[in-house]
Amino acid sequence: MPKRVIDGDAVWTSDKLRSVPEEYRAEYTNLLPLALANGVFECDPQKVWRAVYAYNRPSITPETTAKILNAFEAATMLFRWRDETGKTWGYWVGIHKSGRLPPASSIRRKEHVCGPEPPKGLLDTYVTPRDYVRNTKDGSGSGSGTSVSKEQKPRIRSGKRQPEPEGFSDFWEVWPKKRAKKDARIAWGKLRPSEELRQRIIAAVERENQGRQWKDGVIPHAATWLNGERWEDEIPPPGGNTRDKPTLPALAVGRSRPTPEGEAILEKYGVH
Repeated sequence: MPKRVIDGDAVWTSDKLRSVPEEYRAEYTNLLPLALANGVFECDPQKVWRAVYAYNRPSITPETTAKILNAFEAATMLFRWRDETGKTWGYWVGIHKSGRLPPASSIRRKEHVCGPEPPKGLLDTYVTPRDYVRNTKDGSGSGSGTSVSKEQKPRIRSGKRQPEPEGFSDFWEVWPKKRAKKDARIAWGKLRPSEELRQRIIAAVERENQGRQWKDGVIPHAATWLNGERWEDEIPPPGGNTRDKPTLPALAVGRSRPTPEGEAILEKYGVH
């Protein structure tokens, strides 16, 4: 993966980073190097944990990794989506700014590995125009940091307010984080869920409302949750406490053959 340049002032004074729970803020600099040359990386919590934490941060579990990623998504720093195969990808919002990605010319020469481009329509509803800056006309990454082109700017409609899409008011009533309602309304309108899907979505929100993570305040924006089809997520059973779960002991890694205890833990977390 290409080297990254961290803008210290931007990190230390970031309002978005301040909205992330304090215990997770420093993980931004640990996770940023996952990004490929266009700022995209495979964002499955298990794979992120395996790449970043498994061998040098035994106190962090895959469950904790999922909470960290959710916290950055809730702060609109991390955009996530699923491709047609069901694989989850992530994109660091703001990574396209000057000096943080390889030059577009080197990307065109295929000197760096890139991931799939974030779906523009979904990304537009997730970030603000100030955040959304592309560096070339074709949307590939670059270090130039030029401003967004006319056709890339999110449309700003004027005139009378449009009526709410069918079923949106029921969704908004149960959604706990009453922010960015306009973006949520747009995402719902694009989704145009059937009656059956509306019931599934609302039921999923009600389940999430009872989960520890949302009760702790780590809640994504509604538009992000809808665009990512997060109602399809598998929600762990209530009552679990990740602090009580075993972490990888030193004997579980770094040996040609792990101990029986270590082998069982590695198998549990999918490390082979």
